[in-house]
Amino acid sequence: MTQPRITPSQVEVAEARRTTLPNGIGLYTLASDDFEVLRISFVFRAGSALQQAPFSASAAANLLSEGSRDMTAHQIAEQLDYYGSWYDVNVDRDYAYINFATLSKFFDPTLAVAEQILLCPAFPEEELRTYAAKRRQRLAVERAKIDVKAREAFARALFGERHPYGVSSHEEAYDSLTRDRRFYTAENCFVVCSGRIGDHELKAVAELAGRIPRGAAEAPPAFPAPETTHTAFVEYPGAVQSSLRIGRLLFPRTHPDFLGMQVVASALGGYFGSRLMQNLREERGYTYGVVSAMVNFEREGYFAIAAQVGADVTQEALREIYAEIERLGAEPMPEAELELVKNMMTGEMMRILDGPFGIADVTIENILMATLAAADDDAKAEAEHPVLKMQIQGICPYGWHIANLQDWKDLIWAAAQASKGSRYEIAESSASYKAIGGGSIANLSTILFDASWNTYSSGSPISPLAPDFGFNMFIQGWRLYDTGYNYGATSGDPRFYAWIPLLGQYTSKKTSFWRIYISGHTKTDMTLNDGFDLGNGSGAAIRCVKNYK
Repeated sequence: MTQPRITPSQVEVAEARRTTLPNGIGLYTLASDDFEVLRISFVFRAGSALQQAPFSASAAANLLSEGSRDMTAHQIAEQLDYYGSWYDVNVDRDYAYINFATLSKFFDPTLAVAEQILLCPAFPEEELRTYAAKRRQRLAVERAKIDVKAREAFARALFGERHPYGVSSHEEAYDSLTRDRRFYTAENCFVVCSGRIGDHELKAVAELAGRIPRGAAEAPPAFPAPETTHTAFVEYPGAVQSSLRIGRLLFPRTHPDFLGMQVVASALGGYFGSRLMQNLREERGYTYGVVSAMVNFEREGYFAIAAQVGADVTQEALREIYAEIERLGAEPMPEAELELVKNMMTGEMMRILDGPFGIADVTIENILMATLAAADDDAKAEAEHPVLKMQIQGICPYGWHIANLQDWKDLIWAAAQASKGSRYEIAESSASYKAIGGGSIANLSTILFDASWNTYSSGSPISPLAPDFGFNMFIQGWRLYDTGYNYGATSGDPRFYAWIPLLGQYTSKKTSFWRIYISGHTKTDMTLNDGFDLGNGSGAAIRCVKNYK
């Protein structure tokens, strides 16, 4: 029997009001007069993946309240406790979250403490050394537990020991811990304020956030590619349980299949009646609990299963977990089970959204997703022009398609690889939606003209590297400024145009194209021409590419 829908098909969520402060910080407000409370969340891009020294990211966040210019650590804690205000710090791989919550009537004194913590931290040496000693001892105790050992080993196996998402530092690194506040700047921050917010509260929060200083502009650090080790075993003599971690790299939360994978993870091990719980706990008694979930960082995402089972049934438990994964992939999920999972997920979302603080948490998640989408070139391209990756035959022969934007991006990426070590290297970031849409692509023309990339002579305008990625830039020749089209141009001002039509987007004679334009060996533009008028007698060079999966 199909599970009846017990939750609404749509949940309305209040939209935050955004104000951009003079220092560039985005202030998001969610006003709700139903509760006499207020929470302010300062979110900084200051997670552990960005730290230059082990443990410095968590230390910077946690030491903010350990003494300021005008207050000692004890005075800060005493003041917050006196007014019943709540202060919380959380640091993940990518972000640091600094939260203050207070009754509305104690807003002013709580914000005064927030000012000391955020704008005037002193990081006293004595507090730093005490913090480091306590954290080192705590970490040593934690790492004696098999679940912690498994979690760290899984991260190393999934990403590699050199990757910021996979690194595990020795406890001894706490002995040389130093202060590092360089990411606590306006460029790396946004603020979400929720609860009973009047004009006074809004002005005060904006004034405080507006005083967070700007810092030097820093490009995000480059991460190495993940290096996955497919099997890892950590010996723990005498253990009565085994801690299991199973998973694989997938995609971040901006991927179109993310929501679908959340449903898969929930069905497999996301609630008490899930398939893994029924198998490993209810039927076989291997474990008290097992969970599966999508885990998401800013630059990577992965699927993971975690469980602790009796040491004597480790292999049997692994076999059953893999069997459930295979069954989920091979057999369609019954409609009743799917409806149950969707009801569970919707109900959990309604629980989270019950109150201004829960809505604020979802708002923070949405802001982070919007930030990722803006930085994720593929997601942005697909959102704005969904045909740009489609393989449309158009006027091309059967089995071929009109070169789409992704094809051109692949070509630029291949040119970047060919340019390694040359005088005019092309950054791989040039092969991105933002780089292309922004216009000039530095050095691309030089590489395309170079002999190592293209045999630039009459009768041989084809790149020897073209088979590696499908095609090259050359379509019907070079347009010389003074002599018209000519394949083997050696003089004049060589210019080249190609066009990618955005099918279905046109009015009258006007249509939208991506224009690729090369001039003078040194400049390449790849820009969007919206509403371009072809006019009578005009034509566009269309490049065909062989279809691929």
